[in-house]
Amino acid sequence: MRKTKWVIYTVGVGILPLFARALLSAISDKPWCAMFVFNESDLVTYSLALCLANIIELDGIEERQLKKIPNLKPNFKTKNRGASLLMIMVVIIVYSAVINAELDNGAGYEKVNTKVLTGILALVNTLISYSIFDRIKNI
Repeated sequence: MRKTKWVIYTVGVGILPLFARALLSAISDKPWCAMFVFNESDLVTYSLALCLANIIELDGIEERQLKKIPNLKPNFKTKNRGASLLMIMVVIIVYSAVINAELDNGAGYEKVNTKVLTGILALVNTLISYSIFDRIKNI
C-alpha cells in the first residue's frame, strides 16, 4: 500500500506540471516543443518532492518496525536520510545555475545541458525513492 500511495501522491502529483505543459502544447497552435514541456523548474520541483517524501516517510518509521524487514542494515534510515539531504543540496545547486542562466539570458550555459542534468537528477531521485519505498512497503 505504501508503494501505491507513493506512486499516486508523490510521483503522480510531482509530474503533474509536465502533463499540464504537454496538454498546453498539444492544444496550442504552435508545434510541439520538448523544450517547453520538459522544464527544468518542474523537474527540480519533482526531485525535491521525492526527497522530502523520503525523509518524511523514513522519520515516520520506528526502529522496531525496521527490524522486521529481512536483510535490512541497521543504518538504513540514516543512510537514506543522508542521501536524500545530499540530493536536495545537489538539486538546489543545479537549480541555482538554471536560474542564473535564465537571468543572464543563457550566457555561459547550455539550455539543453541544464535540461539533461535536471532530468538525470529527477531520474536518480526517482530510483532512490523507489528503492526506499520498495524496501519499506510491507511495514
